[in-house]
Amino acid sequence: MSATLSTSVDVDESESPPSSNTRPYEIPAKHAAELDGAITSMLDLSANLSAWDFQSEKDGVKAYSKSDGRLLSVLALGSIPFAPSTVLDYLLDPSRKHEYDVSCATCSRVRRLDAHTVVDYFASKSVLMVSGRDFVNLVHWRVLPDGAIVMVGKATTDVKVPPKSGLVRAEVHVAGWKITPHATDAHRSDITFMLKLDLKGSIPGYIQSKVVLDQAFSMIDVTKAMKKLPPVAPYPVVNKNCGGSIDAAAATEPEIDADDATASDASHVTTTTTTTTGSMAAPLYAFTCFLGVLYGLPFCGIDDAVHDVLVWNAIACMCFVLFMTCHR
Repeated sequence: MSATLSTSVDVDESESPPSSNTRPYEIPAKHAAELDGAITSMLDLSANLSAWDFQSEKDGVKAYSKSDGRLLSVLALGSIPFAPSTVLDYLLDPSRKHEYDVSCATCSRVRRLDAHTVVDYFASKSVLMVSGRDFVNLVHWRVLPDGAIVMVGKATTDVKVPPKSGLVRAEVHVAGWKITPHATDAHRSDITFMLKLDLKGSIPGYIQSKVVLDQAFSMIDVTKAMKKLPPVAPYPVVNKNCGGSIDAAAATEPEIDADDATASDASHVTTTTTTTTGSMAAPLYAFTCFLGVLYGLPFCGIDDAVHDVLVWNAIACMCFVLFMTCHR
């Protein structure tokens, strides 16, 4: 496969600085520009905290948001008590997705493009009358010159996973993890997580914003899941040469047909749609909106048929929010 080569340094997970020995990484020429752009965008935006609005902090994870038209971007800063190699392997492991995402209905590896790049498929569960969402994501990781590992995903298309009946094809604009070796603890990683996605369909904007904002705390779920696993020895993560050996969960798994995938075959996709951290504030707000639709709109002289449609949509949205809050 044709590949565009660039260079980066190894990651040494001890307390010593990264090696100056650089290695090229694989990246498909067809996707090089968009992946490089996604990485640059994520790194630039996450480095400028003044452009973000602080939202809340939970279990040491700080959540920020930034409006971008009708969509919301979220940023999270925190840490995971595992070495960078362990975190990377876990996030790339095709069998782990369901362990930290209760919304996972189907996940699969669609195809591997090279040692650093894959196409993944993810579908979330439907909630009452709210259709499940599915994603086809181009996922790429590499080691940066400063020794950090960056992993990004963005929406793509693939003939193996066309849109499916009963699911709404959502779009990840950019999603990414930056995994930085801790300054003093080789068994801890500093984490930056960023996400911007469009759930599509008819989900109201305030619900979409809440779903996206809740993703800022996804590293808490990842940490909880990783703590249940046996200890794993850390190792230096390096970029992969073209034609060289492949590790970091790179080429051991076969390609899986997304139609046959199950939650037990889960393949990592860099974002999910419905893992939540909500409190009772969101259901109460949704219930208030429902009452407004139910009793307020008739005073505006709205047509009965239109009123019925709006009421049922409000009920669906209220149930969706309640489900998301209770399944944390």
